Amino acid sequence: MAPVGLLLGFARIRREALKRSPRYRTYSARYLNSRWARPACLMPTYGFFILVYAILFTQLNAQAVSNRIKAGQGRRVDFVRTVGNNPAERPILLGSTSRFFLLYYPVRKVTEVVPLENTGMLSVDSRSRRERRRESAASVLKR
Repeated sequence: MAPVGLLLGFARIRREALKRSPRYRTYSARYLNSRWARPACLMPTYGFFILVYAILFTQLNAQAVSNRIKAGQGRRVDFVRTVGNNPAERPILLGSTSRFFLLYYPVRKVTEVVPLENTGMLSVDSRSRRERRRESAASVLKR
């Protein structure tokens, strides 16, 4: 929705400038009757702007989330396997499907796709980040 708001904001600023500034009105009069100022040209241009904006910021957000997870920031889970060994490191839960859990181990830099059949227990701390920080700070103060 941000690019739509941005386009509407620019359109409003332009309308106000046309009302208040004779110099800007004279300048923009040259372009009012051009083919680029027609709705048939403006709508695809605005649509293209919104599409590029959405793709760009989706990619930037995905990169930022990926960097945080690779740095070890994320929701840690307690995970016990029914088969195989259980690493000492608590993994970060990336997601799940109807048949698999996706876990990331930042120290080993390994992503594992674990079938549900091999899962004995998965425990997720459902407190918000703020609550976890507050409780960990309170436990440090008690020492």
